[in-house]
Amino acid sequence: YLNFMRQFRTLRFMGMSGITRNERQVSWTRRANLQEATWSGGYGERGIPVEVMVDLANRLNANAWFNIPHLADQDYIQQFARYVARNLRPNLKAYIEYSNEMWNTAFSQAQYAQREGYRDQLDADPLLAGLKFYSFRSLQVFRTWDQAFQGNRQRLVRVLSGWAGNPATTAPILTGSNVYRETDAFAIAPYFYASQEALMQVRSVDDVFRLINDPQQHYSVDNTLNIVNKHAEILKPYKIPLVAYEGGQHLVHYGTQSKRQHPNPILAAANRDPRMEQAYIRLLQDFRQAGGTLFMAFSSPRINGHYGFWGIKEYLNEPPAQTPKYRALTRF
Repeated sequence: YLNFMRQFRTLRFMGMSGITRNERQVSWTRRANLQEATWSGGYGERGIPVEVMVDLANRLNANAWFNIPHLADQDYIQQFARYVARNLRPNLKAYIEYSNEMWNTAFSQAQYAQREGYRDQLDADPLLAGLKFYSFRSLQVFRTWDQAFQGNRQRLVRVLSGWAGNPATTAPILTGSNVYRETDAFAIAPYFYASQEALMQVRSVDDVFRLINDPQQHYSVDNTLNIVNKHAEILKPYKIPLVAYEGGQHLVHYGTQSKRQHPNPILAAANRDPRMEQAYIRLLQDFRQAGGTLFMAFSSPRINGHYGFWGIKEYLNEPPAQTPKYRALTRF
C-alpha cells in the first residue's frame, strides 16, 4: 500500500475521515482515536484518527488535504489544526476544506447548510442561503487554521469548493462573507459521463465511448472541459487558482442493484478499455491548459460495483497494462 501511494504528491482524506453524511463528529472527545480496535471511513462513520492521517502523509512525504466535519465545534477545529501544524512534516502543505460538497443536497451536510443559512436569513433562495452559510463557516475554519499555522502560513492552503455543473454558484460562494480574500484555491469536480437514460441504452463498450464523446451529452468530455473553462474565467478577477477536489469518469447507473445488472458489465469493461486512458489524458491536459493545477482523482484502488467504478485500479497490484486510468494519471 505504501509503495503504491508514494507515487502521488497529495492525499485527500475525505473518504478516510468519514465526514460525509456524518452527524456524530461534533466534539474532539468523540473523534476516532488510536485506542480503538477498529476504524471506518464509510459514510456516517467516525473515520480514522487524525494521527493516522498525518503519519501516513509524513511516511509518504505527501501533502495532506483535510476535511472538517460540518458539525464540528470550535474546540474540534482548533485541536485538529494544532495537531496538524505541530506534527505534519514542515516541508509538507496542509490543504483545509470545510466539509465536502456543501451544495449537494444528496448529502446531509448540504441540507444542514441550507437550513442554517435560511434560518439566518442569508438569502431567500435555499440554495444560495446554503452556499452563503458554507462561505461563512469556511471563513471561520480558515481563520482558526491560520492561527495554528502562525509563522508557517506558506504551508497552509485554504480551499473553497464549488459545484462544477453549476458555474453560476461559484461567484456567490467566493463573495459570501468576502471569503475569497482569505482563500488560496477553488476546487471543483470535473467528471465526465452520460445521462441515466442513455446509459440504459448502451449495448457495447463502443456505445459508451460514443456517449462520452457526444456533444449532446451535457457531461461529455468536451462539455466537462467547457465547464472547467467557465470556472477558470470566473476565478480570474479573484486571482485564485483552480484545482480539482475529485474528477475523472462518473459512469454509474443509480437504478441498478447488482454489478451484474445492465449496464454495469459494459460500464466496467469501458473502465478497462484503452480508450479510457485517452479520455483521462484529454481531461487532465485540458484541465491544466485551462489553468488548473492540482487534480485529485477519485479514487484510490477499490473494487467495482453497482455503485460505480471509481478506483484508478481495482486492486493494488493490478498490472499497469490493465489499468488505463492509472496509466493516464501517473503520466500527468
